[in-house]
Amino acid sequence: MSSSFRLSLLSAAALFTLVACSSSEPPSMVGSFTVPANVPPTTIPLIIEGDQILLEVEAVGPKGSRKLLANLNMGGPDSGWMEHVYDEVGFVRHTPVRFNLGGIPVEVTPGHSSALPDKAYPDRQIGFFFFPQKVEGQIKCGVLQNFDISLDYVQKTLTLGAPGTLPHDGVAVPIKVKPETGMATVDFVVDGKAYPMVIDVGGPYTWIRPRTAAEWLKAHPDWRRAQGAVSLINYGMTEYKAERNGTVMRLDKAAIGPMPIENVGIFGTGNGIWPFNVADTEDFYDMWQKGAAEPVVAWLGANVLKHYRITIDYKAQMSWWKKLSDIDPHELDSVGVELAYENGVYTIVRIVEKDGKPTAGGVESGDKLVAVDDKRIDGWSRSQVLASLQGKPGDRHSVTVERGGKSQTFFLPVEAF
Repeated sequence: MSSSFRLSLLSAAALFTLVACSSSEPPSMVGSFTVPANVPPTTIPLIIEGDQILLEVEAVGPKGSRKLLANLNMGGPDSGWMEHVYDEVGFVRHTPVRFNLGGIPVEVTPGHSSALPDKAYPDRQIGFFFFPQKVEGQIKCGVLQNFDISLDYVQKTLTLGAPGTLPHDGVAVPIKVKPETGMATVDFVVDGKAYPMVIDVGGPYTWIRPRTAAEWLKAHPDWRRAQGAVSLINYGMTEYKAERNGTVMRLDKAAIGPMPIENVGIFGTGNGIWPFNVADTEDFYDMWQKGAAEPVVAWLGANVLKHYRITIDYKAQMSWWKKLSDIDPHELDSVGVELAYENGVYTIVRIVEKDGKPTAGGVESGDKLVAVDDKRIDGWSRSQVLASLQGKPGDRHSVTVERGGKSQTFFLPVEAF
């Protein structure tokens, strides 16, 4: 990790910790937004980059307006814009911020629209992590709860409407919404017991608390698939042990409220340092869940959500889930390496283990990934790199790494996870 990245990360950590510790609850967002009272249904096209959702937003300030790409994230309340956006459109800190979302004018009161640092921002959902797209803002659920929403991963659309006006179909699933933040939770049912999870389109995969993972694995040891964040789970691509030390599980049967689901992948987060310098993973969940209406065990991520068209009536605290496709039990089948990314370089940080044995012999932690199947990965996005390592069990990929200034090539198997 570079010194500049580490310093910026620690600065963000200090700010996050200060906010979290200064109050038992996040600042309320009730009444923080001004939106049209009777907005007609408005459909916004989406860009889906791997397991993240991007959409176009127009920032409107005293100096003019500018369109930009923002990340859609339902795992937190406050929206935000990078510092250079503030400067270019003339946003003034501690005054209302205005933007257009699908042409719908939105005004946010001071304190609920953040200026995000331009340099070495530790949140992977901002900046160039989704290159070639440059992501310059975030839209979060504090804004979304002022509408009905319908999210369709297949059509790549987000539809907004006035509360109580959007049509819906599919299975009706009650949710709980905390009006102060807009975060919505749903019951994830395992063995007849409900485990509240935050519906989070910003979450790349469904990640759960370590103690919940341990509870499930004690009852169902056959659910264990691997140790280490493999393939689509390998989201943050940082040195955080909470990601590197996690457990991959696949549940044969579960439910979201009354709706049964099968073959759902879950990542049991490992213990260790988490973003914002939180040393204990459970402590991070405890801080994060302050934005939810109830104690939660996880965020329900894109690996589940992308298989449904989800309509949410925040005011009525109800959702509807229209199934679009089956969950693919082979979605993680890949070469078993976990990667970190920094300054254009992908580095192997762990060999994923299956049944207690490493799955990729020859490569080592610390190897720089140079090429896959004789194609150099210079300038490749996270999605491109992960896709290049996927395949069917029994396939092999030619993987070239740099170690000690020398290149070495290994033919590594695709494993079923």
